[in-house]
Amino acid sequence: MMKKLSACRSTSCYSSRSLFGRIYFSPMEETLKRGARVLDVGAGPGLWIRDMAEQYPNSHFTGTDAMIYPISTPPKNCQLRIADAAEGLPFPDNTFDFVLQHDGLMRYTHSEWDMAIKELVRVLKPGGWIELVECSCALQDIGPNLSIWLMRLTVSLQSRNINVKMASQLNRYLEKAGSLENVEFSHRSVPIGWLGKLGDLMLECMERLFDSMKPRLCEDWSMSLSKYDKIVQAASKECREFKSWTNVHYAYGRKL
Repeated sequence: MMKKLSACRSTSCYSSRSLFGRIYFSPMEETLKRGARVLDVGAGPGLWIRDMAEQYPNSHFTGTDAMIYPISTPPKNCQLRIADAAEGLPFPDNTFDFVLQHDGLMRYTHSEWDMAIKELVRVLKPGGWIELVECSCALQDIGPNLSIWLMRLTVSLQSRNINVKMASQLNRYLEKAGSLENVEFSHRSVPIGWLGKLGDLMLECMERLFDSMKPRLCEDWSMSLSKYDKIVQAASKECREFKSWTNVHYAYGRKL
C-alpha cells in the first residue's frame, strides 16, 4: 500500500502551485536559473520534474521512486530512476544542489523516515537546500463518513508504525538530521472540494488516495469493496457540504 501513493503526487504539486503560486519554497530561484542539479524523491509520474525542467533549462533534474510510471517522455534535462530513499539512494555524497520530497507521510515507518532524511541530506551538497512538503492527515470540518474513514485509516497506519502526525513535525525531522541550518517551517490551510480550483484539486487527490488504498484497507477492515465505495463516495460529497479543509505543511533547510 505505502509504495503506491505517488498516484496523487501530481495533484499535490499542482495544488501547491495554486495555493502558493509556486511548486517549491526554498530560496533556489537564482541557482536554478544559473544551473543546478536537483533530486525529487518520490517523483511518481514525473510531472514535477518535467515542469521544472522546462522552466529551468540550465538545470538538470532527477526523479526517483519505488515505481516509475512517467506519463510522457521527459525533457532532455531530466531523468527518472527506480530507488527508495529508505533503502539508500544510488548517488554519491554531495551530488545535488536541491533535494526535495513531497507526500512521504504514508510511505515510511518511523525508523524509515530517519533513514530517508539522512539519505536526502547525504546526497545534498554543502550549501544546498532540502525541502519536505506534506499534507496533514488531520482533516477539519468533516462529515460522519469521512470521520469513520479517517479513524479506521489511523488505526491501520499506526499498526504499521506510520507516524500520522508527521506533517506537523517536518522541522523536527530536519533538525534531528543535523548538518542543516536556517530551517524554516510553515503551513497553509487548503479547502477540500470547495472554493474553486484548489479545492477541486485537493478533493481529486483525496479520491485518488481512497482508490489506491482500497484493497489493503478493505482487508484490514474486513469490508466488502462495494461498502468501501459507498463510504468514500459519501465522504467525498460531505467535503463540499461541510466545507472541509486541511493544512499543507512545508519545511526546508540549508546544508552546512
